[in-house]
Amino acid sequence: MTIATQTVGRQWLIPSESEPNTLHIVKRVACGFSCTCPDYFHRRSHRGETCKHIRGVEAQELARMAPVVSLVSPEAQSWARSILTGGRQA
Repeated sequence: MTIATQTVGRQWLIPSESEPNTLHIVKRVACGFSCTCPDYFHRRSHRGETCKHIRGVEAQELARMAPVVSLVSPEAQSWARSILTGGRQA
């Protein structure tokens, strides 16, 4: 799984697994997330899909919210997940 090593505001810095000394930047945008990796740029963004870096950030954010989410109603949980995933199914 992709792990963000550092967060800066609404950005996550993720080391590349295939390119040493390269960081991919996942950003929170109005419609969900964007990523600077080639996979997202060339294939995924045009089809509305995500890359592994975005999926990793989404998983980290959901895990971080898990204690809070367990205290609220199912409707509120669904709303929070839709916000974090940009409306995509988690």
